[in-house]
Amino acid sequence: MNKRSSKPTQPGNRKGKIVRLAAKPQPPMDVAALWQAEGLDLEGVTQELAHLPELNATRVVKLHQRLSAGEYVLHSQRVARKLLEFESELTR
Repeated sequence: MNKRSSKPTQPGNRKGKIVRLAAKPQPPMDVAALWQAEGLDLEGVTQELAHLPELNATRVVKLHQRLSAGEYVLHSQRVARKLLEFESELTR
């Protein structure tokens, strides 16, 4: 600590001044190269994403609001039935 102020001093700073150290600039990350290094197929993932259905953002936001407010009623029997139906579809 500097005797004249409550600010801590940097190690090796004999005059008690705060030294600001600048972070080294990082090169931009090449996501495609990173994925390739990890063995992921960027083109394949892009094609898979193109086949996914679009999200209804309004519906998602409304559901989130109802969940947050505790207003969403979960019907466990219906969820269980739908899970079983989905699972039977996978085994066909």
